[in-house]
Amino acid sequence: MLDHYELKEKNIKFIEEINRIHNEGHTKDLGFGHDIMHSEMTACYALVIGESEIDKLKGWYASMLHSLDRVLEDESKLSEILKELLSYTEFNLKDKPRENEEICKAVLDHELPNNNKDSVTKIILQDADRLANISPAIIIRAGQFRYNIPTFELDYLDFDKNPESTYHKPKSSLDDLRSLLEWEKDPKYCLRLPRAKELGTKYFEYIKEFINRLRTSLEEIGLKK
Repeated sequence: MLDHYELKEKNIKFIEEINRIHNEGHTKDLGFGHDIMHSEMTACYALVIGESEIDKLKGWYASMLHSLDRVLEDESKLSEILKELLSYTEFNLKDKPRENEEICKAVLDHELPNNNKDSVTKIILQDADRLANISPAIIIRAGQFRYNIPTFELDYLDFDKNPESTYHKPKSSLDDLRSLLEWEKDPKYCLRLPRAKELGTKYFEYIKEFINRLRTSLEEIGLKK
């Protein structure tokens, strides 16, 4: 069974360079949560949801790389940097060009909607990334990286969010959580792998329960009518 920490130990130079880029690129306000811990969580999910060892491996490498676009000052260099970082791994361009290209393309395209032509690596990366974004840690991240918006708005305490809120620009931390719930059934962004769906069902219910508990607590003190 593949282990996250063993893979990190096996790919020391790869990990060192990723950490360096993250540490140097945090002028972009931590990429709104896309720090190195988010990448590691995504990588661990890739190992859990992948259905073969080779797919897990490709998903792990793609996951460790996928947040770099949020911290690079010059995103136009991302493709070149991805190939350089993968040159330190078993999926270097010289020895495994097809796999290398598949990993790079998955990283470059991972924010696009689901597509029936997606590679297995892109599906694993997208599912793993979404799981990391709906896991219980999101309750903390919603406030940690969105500290400049309200926790909630009194006019929007039910499940309908502020119509001006978007996924990238929520009007409150509560709306940040509500946006994630839209992934549950949206075919463009829903989870696709069996194990990912299994985990996702629990996580979506957790977010709904949290929102319900918040509303109830505000009703109890008379802040919500």
